[in-house]
Amino acid sequence: MMHKSDIVIKKINNNIIFYDKDNEKNIEQLFLEGRFITKEINNVEFIDNDNWIKKHYFRKGTMAFLKDKYLRCTEITNTRSYKEFKILNYLTKKNFNTCKPVVGWTYFSSGIFYQANLVVENIKDTRTLAEELKLLQIDSQSVSVSLICDRYTALGKQVANLHLAGVYHGDLNLHNILINKYDDKHKIITSDDIHIIDFDKSDIKIITNKDKILNTNRLMRSFKKLNLFSDFNFDFFQEGYKSIIDNF
Repeated sequence: MMHKSDIVIKKINNNIIFYDKDNEKNIEQLFLEGRFITKEINNVEFIDNDNWIKKHYFRKGTMAFLKDKYLRCTEITNTRSYKEFKILNYLTKKNFNTCKPVVGWTYFSSGIFYQANLVVENIKDTRTLAEELKLLQIDSQSVSVSLICDRYTALGKQVANLHLAGVYHGDLNLHNILINKYDDKHKIITSDDIHIIDFDKSDIKIITNKDKILNTNRLMRSFKKLNLFSDFNFDFFQEGYKSIIDNF
């Protein structure tokens, strides 16, 4: 398990920033130079010539009226951006395919609220799994069934790898899963080509059967919402998942 000491926490002006102690970049200097600063009107922005992705946290659901304001936490480690940074840093150190975190920070806009940001490295030459499967659906006459099933099997294996790493995903859907792009659409895809991202409201924990079912059911709902679900294909996801889990 990653220790808290792997993450440096520093106060710069009214911001509390955090980054991995082994990061080869001078994060504090980059922060002071304003390299991470944007207008923060969008949830997600590409910055630094698309090398980095900046996430500015916004509320959703019944609390959406507060927009990007969160009730101030007594500990920085309880903020949304720190929690997600910690999970990404943990997975990166385990060589799991996800976005490598660069820096996260919070700042206090008033006495009771904070706002949060996170910058991660962009995973280039990928598309979401939703986009990939829709393209295959369009080209279904020229794509073999086995190649489509390979993608489901690879996804099942990678979700299993995530659970074996001890991470529960808070919103496992087809938009939070990236797949490497290849010019050859007939290329066999493996779990090494699958990247799982966006770990807001996720957790490092002992994964229970309930957690596995919740993640699987959330993924299934995503397939159905996008009209991409079939029992036949999803069986390959289940088989891929079991092939990894059953060997541990």
